[in-house]
Amino acid sequence: MGKSDVDLQRGLLETSPHLNDLNLKLQGRNHMVSDLMGNINGFRSMLRIFKVCLENNDLAHFPICQQLTEQFKDDEPLDFSEFCVNTEDIIDEFNTRFEEFEMLKSRIELFNDPLCVDIENQQADVQPELRHLQAGPFLQTRQEKEPDFIKLLSKNRFQNLRDFGQKMTSMFGSTYICESVLSTMKFIKNRNRSRLTDFSLFHLLRLATAELYLHRHTRFGQCC
Repeated sequence: MGKSDVDLQRGLLETSPHLNDLNLKLQGRNHMVSDLMGNINGFRSMLRIFKVCLENNDLAHFPICQQLTEQFKDDEPLDFSEFCVNTEDIIDEFNTRFEEFEMLKSRIELFNDPLCVDIENQQADVQPELRHLQAGPFLQTRQEKEPDFIKLLSKNRFQNLRDFGQKMTSMFGSTYICESVLSTMKFIKNRNRSRLTDFSLFHLLRLATAELYLHRHTRFGQCC
């Protein structure tokens, strides 16, 4: 393999920073499944742009490839279109791993903005409540989104929408909870703890990973 071949392979590293950035976006707490879908779809769109650019040997998004082109400008022009195959493989892998997103698309649209979603595209159990919700003037001016908006809905009038919102909120938007549980369990089950039942471990992990919010006007006596 010649020097030019080695340098051409360095062009593949162009996608690594973008993958690392995506990985960081998928971590951390307080992520909804809609955030997960938005980040993944954004990255998939960027991959399609990369593929088109590589097909035309357009290096606007590939600074390392631009540097290689300048480095070998006196030699035979470098052709980066061969890397379209690699980009296509990444696109196919993402499409396969996240094909279920298409099944959740209408549900996530409802979760993100129930006031503007197309009622006809939603399931029958929430359609009547959506008609009343979008026709009512009170909630039209509210700025809350996702779970904060769902909390505003009346339990009597919008029970199905509230149940739907709770299900969407409970879906994992990142791997943070799973990863934090493992590290927390390692801390709890240390060598200095002589007795620990499964029952106690379950509740200790639940307390360590849950987020509890109390209203300012709530007194301690009322919580007991």
